Amino acid sequence: GLGPGVVIGEEIEGGRLAVSMLKISIAAAVMGLVAAQATGALERLLPGDGELQRAIRVAAAIGAALLALAAAARLLRIEEFTDATARVLRRLRPAR
Repeated sequence: GLGPGVVIGEEIEGGRLAVSMLKISIAAAVMGLVAAQATGALERLLPGDGELQRAIRVAAAIGAALLALAAAARLLRIEEFTDATARVLRRLRPAR
């Protein structure tokens, strides 16, 4: 066999993976709830079937959902989200 050290290491990695998956699932659930609530509120605040009204509602709901995701990820200390956000921000910043 590979020895007990390998099994212990794999169990620790598996535990980290499980914790990460749980945190990401919680953050995703928060994002979904906020998106649903924002959509309902925006339909009441900006009624109508015109393309402009719908586009504004969709954009605002997406924005609210992304803010909720970012807040939840920060509160839950999701390292993967922090790393991904840093990479995106580096690409968006102009080169010096």
